[in-house]
Amino acid sequence: MTTPAPTRLWNRDFLLLWLGLIQSYLGDAFYTVGLTWLLLNTTGSPTVVATALGIQALPKLLGPLAGVVVDRTNKKALMIGCDLARGVLLGAMFLLESMGMLAIWQIYIFIILMSLLSIFYMPSLRVILPKVVPDTALPSANSALQFGLQAALIGGGSLAGALLAFTDVAAGLLIDAGSFFVCALMLCFVRFPADMTKSSALSPRQVWGDIGEGFRYIATKHTILALAGLAFCLNLVLSPVNIIFPIFAEQLGSGVQGFGILTSALAAGLLVGSLLAGLIGDRLTPLQAFALGLSGMALALLGLGYAQVFALALGLAVLLGSMAPIIQVPLVSLLQRSVPQEYQGRVFATIDTMMTISIPLASLLAGQSLSLFPLSWVFWGGAAGVAALVLVCLLAMRRQALPEAQPSPS
Repeated sequence: MTTPAPTRLWNRDFLLLWLGLIQSYLGDAFYTVGLTWLLLNTTGSPTVVATALGIQALPKLLGPLAGVVVDRTNKKALMIGCDLARGVLLGAMFLLESMGMLAIWQIYIFIILMSLLSIFYMPSLRVILPKVVPDTALPSANSALQFGLQAALIGGGSLAGALLAFTDVAAGLLIDAGSFFVCALMLCFVRFPADMTKSSALSPRQVWGDIGEGFRYIATKHTILALAGLAFCLNLVLSPVNIIFPIFAEQLGSGVQGFGILTSALAAGLLVGSLLAGLIGDRLTPLQAFALGLSGMALALLGLGYAQVFALALGLAVLLGSMAPIIQVPLVSLLQRSVPQEYQGRVFATIDTMMTISIPLASLLAGQSLSLFPLSWVFWGGAAGVAALVLVCLLAMRRQALPEAQPSPS
C-alpha cells in the first residue's frame, strides 16, 4: 500500500514520531542521572564516572559503518529494533542491580552496547524525517525535534533528580527501559514510505566498498564538506563549556552555584533558539541563517570576554546557546534536501563521528589555552574564529557557493 504524501507538519505520522522521541528523551535523562549516581554510590570514584561517560564516545567512531547499515536496511525495522534492544539492555541492568550482581565492568559493557545502538538510530531518524513531513515544513520539523530534545533534557534532568531522590537510583534505568519500549510501539504505527522499508544484502566486501564510496562522495562534494566543517567548528565552540564556565563563574565570584546557573542559561538559550529556528524556516537561505547564527555567537563570545557582572554573563550565555539551533536546523535541513537518499545514512553518520572527535579536541584546546592565556583572551579567540566563519559565509553568499534550500515543487 502506498503511503500518502504528507501535507502538513503535525500530521499523524510526525506526531507519533515526535511524541515517541520526546518521552524517550525524558527517559534518557533518568538514565543519565540514575547511572551517574549509581556509579558514585557504588565506587565513590569520580574517575569511574568520567570513564563511563568517556567510553560512550568509542562506538560513535564507527559512524561510517553504521551509515552503510542505515543506507542498506529497512529503516523502520532498524529503529524499532534499536529501541527494543536498548530497552532490554536497561531492563537487564536494572535486574542485575536489584539482585546485587551488577559489576563495574558489566556497566561499561552495557554503556558501550547502548552507545553502539544509538549510532544507527540518529542517522535513520534524519533520513526518514523528510518522508513524514512536507518539504516546506522540514526546517520546522527539525526545529520541533531539537526543541523537544532540549526541553526533555532540561525538564527531565530536574524531574529525574527529584524523583530518584526518594527511590532507588537504579529505578532510572527501568524508567528509561520503559521509554524505549513505548517509543518502539509508537514507531510501529508510523507509516514509512516503501523505499524506507527495503533491505539489501550486505557482505563484508560490500560494506567496505560502501564505506569507501561514501567517503568519496563526501570528498567530492564541496557543499557537504563545507557543512561538515561548519558542524565540526560549531561543536568546537560549544563543547568545552564545562571546562570554561567553572573558571568563569569563579572569576565572577559566583562559585559553583553560578556555574550551574550559567549552564542552565546556555541550555535555555538552546531551547529559545530551537523555537526561533522553526519560526525562521525557509525565510532565510541557509547561508543567511549561518551568517546570522555565527554573528550572534561571535558577539556573545566577545561580550563574555568583557563581562564583569554576572547578570550580563547570564544574558550572553543565553545568546550563545540560542544561536546554535539557528545554524544547526538549516544545516541538517540542507543536507536532507541536497544529499541523495542512498548516501544520507553515510553522510549523517560520518558527520556524527566528526562531532564526536571534536569534543575531546575542543577540551584539549580549551585546557591548553586556559593554561597559557587569560580567560578573556580565550573568549576573544573564540569570537575571532567564529567571525572568520562569518566572513566565509558572506563570501560564499556573494559567490553563490552553496545552493539555496528552496521547497521542492509540489
